[in-house]
Amino acid sequence: MAGAHQVRDFLKPFPHAVMQAPRWWVALSGGADSVALLHALCGYAKDDEASPIHVIHVNHGLQS
Repeated sequence: MAGAHQVRDFLKPFPHAVMQAPRWWVALSGGADSVALLHALCGYAKDDEASPIHVIHVNHGLQS
């Protein structure tokens, strides 16, 4: 999964923060960018057996 590899490369400089996090929280608005981030993080977590990912839905109310 290309997204997971990009997330892994981005997080390489922060190994202690990543490995010591008891869980990850992702704010999800439902837009393409937050869904893509969640998808990439899920791939990263699956590949590296990282901490569990929890999602917080954020409704900005910007679309009518």
